[in-house]
Amino acid sequence: MYFQDVIHGEIRTNELELKLLDTGVMKSLSGKMDIGNINLVYPDARHTRLEHSLGILYVANEICCTLLEKGYEIEEEVRSIRVSALLHDIGHGPFSHGSEIILQEKTGLTHEQMSGRIIIDETSEINQVLRDWGISKREISETADMILGVNKRRPFLGEMIHWMVDADKLDYLPRDAHSTGFLPSLVQSRKIIDFIKLLNDHIIFEEKATPYLESMVFAEAIYYSNIHHHPIVRKADQTLSRAIKIAIETDRITSYEVQKMTDNQIIDFLEKLGGNASKLVLKIQNKPLNTILTINWEELDKDRKDRVLRIRGDDQQKEKLEEAIADHIKSELDFTLVDIPSAPHIQEADVPIIAQEEPVPLKSISTMTKAISQNHATQWSLRVYSEKTLEESEKNFRNFFLSQI
Repeated sequence: MYFQDVIHGEIRTNELELKLLDTGVMKSLSGKMDIGNINLVYPDARHTRLEHSLGILYVANEICCTLLEKGYEIEEEVRSIRVSALLHDIGHGPFSHGSEIILQEKTGLTHEQMSGRIIIDETSEINQVLRDWGISKREISETADMILGVNKRRPFLGEMIHWMVDADKLDYLPRDAHSTGFLPSLVQSRKIIDFIKLLNDHIIFEEKATPYLESMVFAEAIYYSNIHHHPIVRKADQTLSRAIKIAIETDRITSYEVQKMTDNQIIDFLEKLGGNASKLVLKIQNKPLNTILTINWEELDKDRKDRVLRIRGDDQQKEKLEEAIADHIKSELDFTLVDIPSAPHIQEADVPIIAQEEPVPLKSISTMTKAISQNHATQWSLRVYSEKTLEESEKNFRNFFLSQI
């Protein structure tokens, strides 16, 4: 059977993959937006995790075909690569990264780790399908590990799914660009795949790939602030995350129940829950929280950058900071949010290229990549959201905030 895809055209699936697509967890992906609340900014961007999962299946298969054509012996690996690609996102919750913020805090698992756990769980429908197909426990375990970018036996198997330049990015970058209308031709996945090679069982690219990888680096930088980290989308995702957190911490729902829900199901649940969780959901579409402070990366000295990133990774420290802010501006804690993105970094800048017979990082042979990578931090911003507006000057509040970190 095949699916007609807006990005790749015909995506063919085999009988095993159709069985997996017929499971409840795969079907739920059709109800989970690929980029959370992105449609608040780009109304046509309503593609789902299911479309992306089929897309990465296609891209991973194209990489396999290219490597086979170049004489690499990977015939026995193709099945597990395709299955891992198809299942790589089953651990996502509703609104994708919008719920991942709180789900990771509560479970200690990234969505990739959650995907892997579902695959190896012998009580899961996915695992049952794989075992019924005669797939060994070792291959099932390897399939789960590949989602994390790991394969000790043949490292490129993991790199193909989760790495600096992987099948995941080679699908979502052109897909997100197409649905938003934002520079849709910037990432030419097919050209990048054409120049892929293996060196000591690791992925590497021919030097001819350089201009196409440069374009990909440029796309990552452009999409960072305009799509994936758009301030309206980040605020909406953080607001949704806080509403889910309230529901979990009041024992109205568990993290694992949230993870299984679709976008519509979690919104319906939170709206019916009442209290602050419901009020926060209404603020996503109607009257958003106020952004009362924005601090850019270059405004922080090295010590404060380090402390901010530590706070980001420590839920107790972050909540303590939010409590101090709520008390300072006389706001409810539930409506006081500190939004700290991960450290700014463009992974693709470090992808290895064969240049003069030696593997070197892309940024060492591409001045454009080096410049974009070095300047990427200028797009990073920490923000504070609140239902309140500031009664003091922004300068005074900024000084207060900095004194807390």
